[in-house]
Amino acid sequence: MSSPPIRLTSKPRLNAKATSANWERMFKVLRFFKEAHGHCEVRAKADPGSLGHWLAEQRKEYRAGRIRPERLRRLERLGVDFGEPGGGDSLTKIKRERRWAKHLAELADFKKRYGHCEVGRGSKASHGLTVWLSNQRQLANAGRLRPDRWQRLRELGVESGRTDRRWNVRFEELTDYKQRFGHCDVPCQWRENPSLSYWVSSQRNFRSKGRLKQERIDRLDQLGFKWVACYNRLAPPQSYRNWLLVKDRHWDSMLAALLKYKKKHGDCNVRPDDGLEGRLHRWVLKQQSAARENWLREDRRWRLDQAGFLWKQYNPAWDKRFSQLLAFKKRFGHCDVPCHWPKDRLFGHWVSNQRSFRKKGRLSQERIDRLNQIGFRWVAVNGSSHKRKHKRVNP
Repeated sequence: MSSPPIRLTSKPRLNAKATSANWERMFKVLRFFKEAHGHCEVRAKADPGSLGHWLAEQRKEYRAGRIRPERLRRLERLGVDFGEPGGGDSLTKIKRERRWAKHLAELADFKKRYGHCEVGRGSKASHGLTVWLSNQRQLANAGRLRPDRWQRLRELGVESGRTDRRWNVRFEELTDYKQRFGHCDVPCQWRENPSLSYWVSSQRNFRSKGRLKQERIDRLDQLGFKWVACYNRLAPPQSYRNWLLVKDRHWDSMLAALLKYKKKHGDCNVRPDDGLEGRLHRWVLKQQSAARENWLREDRRWRLDQAGFLWKQYNPAWDKRFSQLLAFKKRFGHCDVPCHWPKDRLFGHWVSNQRSFRKKGRLSQERIDRLNQIGFRWVAVNGSSHKRKHKRVNP
């Protein structure tokens, strides 16, 4: 019966003499490589028998502190760069530094030719330079680009991204606008440059939401930018005149439509109908809202008063029910309409809803006052309005 095979628990060690001979042979190959190429930057390969793999192993031994001093001296005299102990692959770092410096030189040459660093789609730069610069901007935006590299790019005139370049262009346009008009309040829909007016409004919006960089806030503050749009409508500067003239003409046309409506219907209580009257109804609501918030100009307020404008918009349906309640009180002497009023059940529900709306705070004070003036009771008699007898009051 044969004995079981012997299994090795560890790899067999090579003979020290054979290992030394192999090292000398690879060192000789490395010396021939330098004579042929002028350097020792051999590309690392996975093949254990290759020169690149052997040189990578020597660097690994150096970083671990296991390389023999005499071998280290021979490799350094030959020109092998090991870098600092514990660091990364020095050869890779050298290649990256040389590649980065090469692209920077190409970018400097591009700027010398065309006067800018806008390397991108449609430019005459090479594809490699375009991709490289895009990668540098992405690293800068992520905070992963070395400060010294970013400083060299900034000195050359490179911005971190397309958003920054666009922002700087708009900032220069705003600076020219201030030199022209003396302020930074660009009106909305400015015909000469609509993009600038939209950009100015966006800066205020971004700052209110905490999305504007502090550096940009400081630059706008130094320019005298106002974070709340405010200007004198009665005495507008030159930049507002064309815009306000259009607004004034629109307001005058709507006032003329309101006077025409009053002549036809006898009042200014515009109903939300279709067509022009629906547009006029929205304009009336806008004037009422502006008056409540003290945004309406005094001259416009005076003209609306002369036209008999209603500053409080009444609901026609509510006024109709209120008139019906007045008739009910005149007939029965009180306002306690039962919920299930047989002649008009919807009217009874309306009266009950007024009590419910007041209790929930959903009834306006003006309507509460009008109901109080006619003796409306906010609590139904005997807890139920349908139990009370309704006798006709003789006049």
